[in-house]
Amino acid sequence: MTEQGADDELAARLDVALHERLDGTTVNVAALAAGSRRRARLVRTQRTAALAGVLAVVVAVPVGWQLATAQRPTAVQGAALMPQQEHAEVVPDSVGFTGSDLPSGAQLSGAAAGASSGSVDPELVAGLNCAGPSGAAATAPGATDNAQQREWRWTAGNTDVSLTVTRWASVDAAADALTTLANDTGNCTWNNPVEVLNHEVPGSQQTWAAAATADGQSVVRTVVRVDELVAGIQVTGDDLEDTTELAGSLAAAEAGKLQKVR
Repeated sequence: MTEQGADDELAARLDVALHERLDGTTVNVAALAAGSRRRARLVRTQRTAALAGVLAVVVAVPVGWQLATAQRPTAVQGAALMPQQEHAEVVPDSVGFTGSDLPSGAQLSGAAAGASSGSVDPELVAGLNCAGPSGAAATAPGATDNAQQREWRWTAGNTDVSLTVTRWASVDAAADALTTLANDTGNCTWNNPVEVLNHEVPGSQQTWAAAATADGQSVVRTVVRVDELVAGIQVTGDDLEDTTELAGSLAAAEAGKLQKVR
């Protein structure tokens, strides 16, 4: 039976019932039936529009993102767009040296801020020559393939100081990066031969230090790690003993700075 035929039969039955109960009172059954049909069509239209709106929201989710919805044991929570890959946080300005850390009269001669992919070994300390991807950071346990890096350089007479700080997406990635440097098994090589020093820095969870000679000057490099932060300090000067002492004091100061931004 068609929708129109069903409506006509319903109207006829309603007409008989109403006239029997209301004793001949006039009732516009046709108008009631027409109104019922209009309301039914309106409900169907609203349901169709709601379904189209839901489909539009689903299609609008951008490619490269995943839709994550929290479990709802009691209260309903809205869905959120979450990036598929975690990234390391930026390296703050506060980890740079200040005038009280450096020799008297030291002047900032260079600074750089930026990001470098962990699939290429970031230069943890000056004096390394890195070429080509190694993938060490990307394959480290619990690590993602991203690190943030910043550099500073200061000059005080015949003494030069450089500081390189990298922040990794995990503690494992940072530890692996420093271990790779210490074992000389990465894709970065020293421009000059280095002599490893037995040196400890308070507050550092991993420490590496070495001395070298470049262009007739003494060069001392110290690398310290606090959680996912790794800092490399290079000091170049005329006297090896003085250079080693300054590198040690700067490394201790830097370890304290890294602890404050964990």
